[in-house]
Amino acid sequence: MDTNNSDVTDDFYSLDIASSNKCLRLGVIHYCSTTQPLLITGRKEWTKKWLYDIYSSGIFKILKELMGTRYSGDIVAGSLLLPESRKIAQLLLSGVDDQTWQRSIVTENILQKRSPEAARRLARLIRKRLLTMTPDLWRMVAEGTTEVATQAMLAAIIKDSRLLGDCLMNVVHARWRVFEKKLSLIDLNNYLDTCAQVDPDVLQWSEITRKKVRQIIIRILSEAGYLASTKSLKLLPVMIHPEVAGYLQFHKEDYVLKCMQATQ
Repeated sequence: MDTNNSDVTDDFYSLDIASSNKCLRLGVIHYCSTTQPLLITGRKEWTKKWLYDIYSSGIFKILKELMGTRYSGDIVAGSLLLPESRKIAQLLLSGVDDQTWQRSIVTENILQKRSPEAARRLARLIRKRLLTMTPDLWRMVAEGTTEVATQAMLAAIIKDSRLLGDCLMNVVHARWRVFEKKLSLIDLNNYLDTCAQVDPDVLQWSEITRKKVRQIIIRILSEAGYLASTKSLKLLPVMIHPEVAGYLQFHKEDYVLKCMQATQ
């Protein structure tokens, strides 16, 4: 690779590394997602040789491993789960230690699951979702009205799952915009096919996994008020509660808010 890049400016050195739909800030390296070939950039005090060594050592592979899959099928582990999420949010707000956490989840079985492992698995899923946001949102989930808590939890799930977020933005909103007020399984199948073009790992999903993904997306959309029912798939308008919208705006969660405004 030629390290004498003519595009280097006074402020940055750049190396064209690949075309991808990933985005990561790793220390002082900024790997940014666009539709164009991507650059890895470094401050001017770094040497071109140092940047070239990073590239040669396989930074693209490292970035891919650290970022994981853009479209994860983990969402099949649970829908909106509002009653359970309220309890986990309260535990997080209480700042309990590991011992108290385990006692609450396993011994007291606050999530009312049939086995300790099922309880642990569900608790991990909900905590993972909530940890994408700050304690202010946890409080909305734990103490808010049903409307506020539902929308706050949906925001956390969207932040955790790009699969759901892009579905709202690219499928639900697209339908709503052209006055097609109903989703179809064909829409969701086409969406998953599109996801596979962006993230080849989706191609490895079995038909059973694809079916579960469709089912859980439909269920979440129904629980959040975007669908009249899981059977009719009729789209409904959803107005974002000012408390939730204000939180997302303050924390610059523009993508999440835009997704949630799919039927406005």
